[in-house]
Amino acid sequence: MSNVSARGFYFQWFFASLIMVAFLASLFAVSYAAERWSPWAVPTSTPMAAATTVGEICLETHEGNVVVRFRAAQGWSFTETQLAVASALEGIPRAEAGIPIIGRFPRRTVHTPVVKEFTYSIPLAELGVSPDEEVIVAAHASVVNTTGVEEGGWGRGERFTPRGNPATYFRYSITGG
Repeated sequence: MSNVSARGFYFQWFFASLIMVAFLASLFAVSYAAERWSPWAVPTSTPMAAATTVGEICLETHEGNVVVRFRAAQGWSFTETQLAVASALEGIPRAEAGIPIIGRFPRRTVHTPVVKEFTYSIPLAELGVSPDEEVIVAAHASVVNTTGVEEGGWGRGERFTPRGNPATYFRYSITGG
């Protein structure tokens, strides 16, 4: 083998090895990051509905907290988010008729400018619950679409009242954490 072809062989081998090492390193990094840093590895979610689906609510227990993420659907953004999480239905602020009072929800945020995603983190100790228990979640948001249409949406679940008001709540089983 001449010097020129030997150099070409080693040159190709060297770059092929570099590409393989870079590829394997990226696979490891992505796998590690997804496993270690993503709190959404096994999410529980429910659609957020108004006249149409305007987003979703994703929940997970992470490092001793119930993490609730509001995610807007394509073409929608949040102008406000309101959240109440309690160990029992009686812990959700409601009027005498049973209709929730979102102005009294413990977590409320006005989003200026509007956002596509927003996250609340609630310590389990604050809720008085532990892993393997269940909480009641009432999640409401005011949304606006790209054409300026405004809606109010609730995380899909059971109705607070049998008729009239469309407000809903859902149950979340705490796991791990």
